[in-house]
Amino acid sequence: MREIRVVCAVVCRGGKVFVARRGPNMRDPGGWEFPGGKVEAGETDVQALLREIREELGWAIAVGPHLGDSVLAWPERRLCLVAYAATAAGEPQLREHDRGDWKMVNELDDLLWAPADPPLLPAVKRWLLSESQVLSSE
Repeated sequence: MREIRVVCAVVCRGGKVFVARRGPNMRDPGGWEFPGGKVEAGETDVQALLREIREELGWAIAVGPHLGDSVLAWPERRLCLVAYAATAAGEPQLREHDRGDWKMVNELDDLLWAPADPPLLPAVKRWLLSESQVLSSE
């Protein structure tokens, strides 16, 4: 079975998280996701995440702590999606996605997600809520 490691960025700002909708030329088009991509041979998770976000969104990010993993398995392959908190300045430039948005924690359940992302939602919500509490106390 082929193993695919994918990393994604949970970019938080002002109590919101950036999500992107997969474009028509992507696998699972129309599904929302935390953006990122495949880890290539010889790359660390952080290197892959920096490269993928720069390629897909033209965005320079700072990668923070690991938030969680999601695993999907099919007969021919196994996908492990690894989420990292991140910060970024400015706005992303959509290159592959057809839409991007900043969502509050209570809006995340309303999205039609790409298959690997929903298991990450509890960890992302905990992170968002903890970040919001930090921001509101400053």
